[in-house]
Amino acid sequence: MHLHCLLKTVNCELTTDNGYVFFNHTPTPVSDMPNKILIPLYGREVAPRFDLAAEAVFVTLGTDPHDRQEKLVVLPRVSAEKLCHMILTEGIDTVICGGIEEEYYQYLTWKRITVYDSVIGPWEKALERLIGGGLRSGDIITANPEADVE
Repeated sequence: MHLHCLLKTVNCELTTDNGYVFFNHTPTPVSDMPNKILIPLYGREVAPRFDLAAEAVFVTLGTDPHDRQEKLVVLPRVSAEKLCHMILTEGIDTVICGGIEEEYYQYLTWKRITVYDSVIGPWEKALERLIGGGLRSGDIITANPEADVE
């Protein structure tokens, strides 16, 4: 693939000025593309450890924040490797999790997956915060929004 074709596929424009080459990137608005999110679960909470989660929820967001599909997946056995493989094969672009080993965090971010780690609290509240644009790694989310720690 030629550089020009590659740049077009990622919304980039190549310009030159005084011998310097510039890549101008126009990000695709998030609202224009569906997001696929995976949250490892422990009951109704974000699982405290990524590598020990026996179930996960896949959430696909449409262009309308209220247009979403949720799918609960029970893993046949606990395995961070299998979970990473599932993330890649399902086209997941965002992971919300509790603790995650550095090896898996680095692998997922290398694969261009956005990872919000060290998140504690109900998975529905974490998802709502993500949709609202306010989720950060390390957030502690409670039933009482005034008591939340960011």
